[in-house]
Parts: sequence; structure tokens; C-alpha cells
Amino acid sequence: MTRGHRRNKITPPPPAAPLLPDDTRARNWGAAVAAVWYLGGFVLLIAGAVMQVGPYAWAQSWQVRHLGSDSATMSFLPGFGILLVPMLVLALLPRRPDWPFVNGAKDAFWPDRRASRPVVSTDILVRRMRRSWRVMLVLALACPLVGTVLGWMSLRPGEQAPGSALPTLTMAEAAARGATLPDYARLTGGTPQPDLAWEHDFSIRTTRYQDVYTPVTAPGWRHGDAVSVLQLESLADFQQPGATEGELSRGLPAWLITSMRAGGVPVADDPVVLKRKKLDGRVPEPDEVGAILAGIFSASAGLTFGGLAFGFHRAYRRLLQQADDAATGRRR
Repeated sequence: MTRGHRRNKITPPPPAAPLLPDDTRARNWGAAVAAVWYLGGFVLLIAGAVMQVGPYAWAQSWQVRHLGSDSATMSFLPGFGILLVPMLVLALLPRRPDWPFVNGAKDAFWPDRRASRPVVSTDILVRRMRRSWRVMLVLALACPLVGTVLGWMSLRPGEQAPGSALPTLTMAEAAARGATLPDYARLTGGTPQPDLAWEHDFSIRTTRYQDVYTPVTAPGWRHGDAVSVLQLESLADFQQPGATEGELSRGLPAWLITSMRAGGVPVADDPVVLKRKKLDGRVPEPDEVGAILAGIFSASAGLTFGGLAFGFHRAYRRLLQQADDAATGRRR
């Protein structure tokens, strides 16, 4: 071999140094924090969509102000963007031996199979698989129970017996009842103000919805006074004749109140909302939609955890078999 060949000889990289206990602990913490950030962040994002707060509500408000309508899909994007920022930062950061926490966080998304790992005994792996199997099995069994409880709660009659006569409330009584409003009632003594109606145009997937909020005012109300009662109905049912009856609730999401005020509706901070329904003066039967949704979500979660439990159980049995085979070989 010539001298030039020796000079250009490529030497292999040195083997990775074994991880110290502190490095292993930091790596595990990094992976755990990354997992909690994304799993917890996804749960919070769903909760924000249900309660219409946080990034989801900000996106809704922006779309209503600038586009005139909002989309549930588009409203999720800012929250997903916030969740993705740490992942992008981790992708740009290099792996360094003195950054075990960062390396562990990166391993949660892009495992480095070349990195040196401490040797884990078969007994420890067996205990881990058994513990994971049991946890997944408990979760798989708990999901149907939780779904059953939620379904029962949604179908359980409230304080108003189904089929009983609707209570009648005046505007003043409805505004003064606070949180003790009945679920269903008929309002009297109010005058709808269609000229001040505010339309909320939104879409869920490919279906478009149009809700109309109409101020209902008491005698003596003047333009500019705060409105404490709103009537909610679809655009197709707007100004249809019939009694002012339906489902009562109190309060609206903050972004919706801000958007309505910007549209010229002087709505109060904590308005009473009457979701207008044709009830013929009677309290309706409990809605089955909530029970159906609870059943679908609980069954899906139960099957997911059940599949994970099955996989962990198979791995557990395989490790036990390997340990038995190794023990038998040593005895021979």
C-alpha cells in the first residue's frame, strides 16, 4: 500500500460509550416528557374543541371575523401546529453525548438503534411485559364500564319527567334564575328582534350548518341595551311560527360573545339561550345521541387497549418461553 493510500485511509468511528446510570435516567425522562406532551396535548386539544376554548376557539373567532364562517377542521390546525413545534425543534437539534435528555426526547420519535443501551436482563423484561399487559387489560375492561355509566347518565331523566307539561317562564324569571334553569321551558312576555339576528355559519367535515341567534327582549327594551335572552334555531327554521319553547342553557363561549358584539348584537356576558324546538308543550324523552356516542368511543378505546393487552401478553409468554429454554439448556 502506498503512502498516499495510508494517508487517505478511512478509519471507522469509535464505538459508542456505554451509558451511565444518570444518562439512562435522563434519556428516559426525555422520552417520557415527549410522550406526555403529545398525548396530553392531543387530549387537551379535543377538550378545547368540546368546550370551545384555547387555540380552537381562537381559530374559530379569526375565521368568523375574516372569512364569515368557520370550519371544525381548520380550527384544529393551530393547536396541531403548537404541538408540532417541539418536534421540529428536536429534529433540528443534533445528538450529543452531553445531551441525554434531548436524545431521549428524540428517541420518542426517531429511535437511534446505533446508540449504546444498557443490557436489560430477561427477568426485568418479563416484569415489564407483565406489568404493561395488566395495565392494558385493566384499561380495556374499564372503557366499556365508563361508556355504560356515561350512556346511562345521558339517558337518565332529569328533574323534569318526560311527558310532563313544560314550565312557563317570563323573561325576567329566566334572566334571574341563574344556574337553576330548567332543561326545557316555554318563554313568555318576550319579543324576538329578527333585525338583530346573528348568523353563525360553520362546517363539520363536508356538512355546512347555519345557526341563527335572535335576541328576545322584554317590554321597555331599547336599542343598545344589553340582551340577556337569545333564541337559537337553524336558518331553515328562522322566524317560523310557533311557541317560544325549547331547551334552555346559560352562557356562550367567550369568542362567540365577542363575535356577536362585533356584529352589532349587545349580548350580555352570561345570556340565557333557548334552543328552539317543537315540543308541543311537553318535556321530551332523553336524547339517545349521547348514549350512542359514548358507546362508540368507549368500544373503540376498549378494542384498542384490548389489542395492546393481547400484544403485550404474547410478548410476555414468548419471553417466559425463552427463559425456560435457556434454563433447560444450562441444566443440560
